[in-house]
Amino acid sequence: MRRLLWTLAVALFLLFPRVSQGCGDKLLILGRGLRFSALSSDRPVAILAYAPANSLLSRVLQEPQWVAAIAKGKHRLKIVESADELQVALSRGRYDLVVFDLTDAAHVKERAQSASVPLLVPTVDGSTHDQVQTAQREYGAALRSGSKSKAYLSDISKAVELQDRRAQALAQARKSGKAS
Repeated sequence: MRRLLWTLAVALFLLFPRVSQGCGDKLLILGRGLRFSALSSDRPVAILAYAPANSLLSRVLQEPQWVAAIAKGKHRLKIVESADELQVALSRGRYDLVVFDLTDAAHVKERAQSASVPLLVPTVDGSTHDQVQTAQREYGAALRSGSKSKAYLSDISKAVELQDRRAQALAQARKSGKAS
């Protein structure tokens, strides 16, 4: 009798999905598959990487996981190594994201102010949680070093989403400014 009751309870649990309230994910419904659309962005993006020699970002750009993430996302990547090359690339090209090492933030901010305002995404050491949080608060997105290709894709996707929201807000502000 007990065995029948346990079997019936498990069968009811599996057949009738319920909303799970645990683990911080309020939208997870048991019995259904997860959506993995957040692992890659909806569209390929143009990324400008400012990676001076021996910087954290120059090491990240050589990792096989990074190369796989860029190929999987079909993103267009241009790498520059000097501040002059960065200035030329920003003035001539159009980029969605500018990826740089957090230690080079002052140089990049100074050069990017005159450009068409791409989103600045710093690269931080993924093992230091405080540094990641600080960079995400300041810039809205951060690229963590030492990640897997899915984590790189997720970081890029978050940055693209933030850039799209900022562009949409700017367009709405311009539209409301013209209307009044």
